[in-house]
Amino acid sequence: MNRYLRKILNWIGNWRGFSKCFLCGDSWMWKKAYHTIRVSDTRGIFPYCEECAQTRTLQEKLDAAKALSIEWAKLGSPESLQFWDNVASIIREES
Repeated sequence: MNRYLRKILNWIGNWRGFSKCFLCGDSWMWKKAYHTIRVSDTRGIFPYCEECAQTRTLQEKLDAAKALSIEWAKLGSPESLQFWDNVASIIREES
């Protein structure tokens, strides 16, 4: 995809309130998440997109998921850090 079109789509996604892939920064408005990693019966996270799931290293994926967990904790969901070991195990199994 043309980098200027990508930049415009990401700007629109940000303006409309969509979050993003924690690795490439592309908006969930137009980019598909890899899949939801279930952390409980009612919660899940999707820290990176399909493209990044295929092209990034295990450590980069772990770092993205950790950054997302920390971001959620800062925004008022401190329980998200309780699930970190679970999330890390799932990411390691998939890689």
